Amino acid sequence: MSGVARHWLLAWLWVLAWPLAGQAQPAVPVDGVLELREAELTVRLRGLVQPTVSQVQLPLHWDVALRRKSGWARVRLRFDGDALAREGQQALFIERIGNAYRVSLNGVLLAEHGELREPNHGWTGRRPLWVRLPAPLLHAHNVL
Repeated sequence: MSGVARHWLLAWLWVLAWPLAGQAQPAVPVDGVLELREAELTVRLRGLVQPTVSQVQLPLHWDVALRRKSGWARVRLRFDGDALAREGQQALFIERIGNAYRVSLNGVLLAEHGELREPNHGWTGRRPLWVRLPAPLLHAHNVL
């Protein structure tokens, strides 16, 4: 098995097994998998003009963190990635994402669904999302 195939197989096994393990952290980090947990969260609640910005630990569950509130959130993840670009193809996996969303890497749109201007538009049933990260878009310092 080639190194690239083994890398993808390990990544897929980790991605598939992680939710089954109750989202417990693996004892040993899986080679080739970068887990992003720290994020900048900007929330704008419906009816309020001023957004709030804070640092959060992912995963973010809107219905728990902002119970019975409607609005919009922007999650920014910063990571170093020049070494990732040299390792071959990379992808982003979000275990569960719901409603409308837009995913961009360094300002380039990679995926979107639903209408962001309408709360609860584009209900997706909290499904997983897998997006390929094109190597030319990865820089020494990245914003996802």
